[in-house]
Amino acid sequence: MRGGLDEVLSGDEIWMCLQCGKCEQRCPQNTGLKDMFTRLRELSIKKGNRVRIIEDKIKMLLEEGYAMPKRSGVRKRMNISEAPKIDATQIKGILKRAKEDGADDK
Repeated sequence: MRGGLDEVLSGDEIWMCLQCGKCEQRCPQNTGLKDMFTRLRELSIKKGNRVRIIEDKIKMLLEEGYAMPKRSGVRKRMNISEAPKIDATQIKGILKRAKEDGADDK
């Protein structure tokens, strides 16, 4: 980071980690970067940085009840039934209460 914490926190790179843990599995010291990226993301949000990917996930969650695409084509190829339709009313209520409680200010 070379002293450029603000640049790191406002950049997109910290949001590219998938949190899969493969770096921990491959590291001979069993120390991956997942925890570091998690902490950097927390600091970024605390500084008020709004991340498009999070905003997109919230929008999808409110509209469809899912934070990830349902990937119908993949499900069909794998012979998995369609993802059920979700009533996002409860999700909207939870997010509304969180906003009223100031959760997005923390």
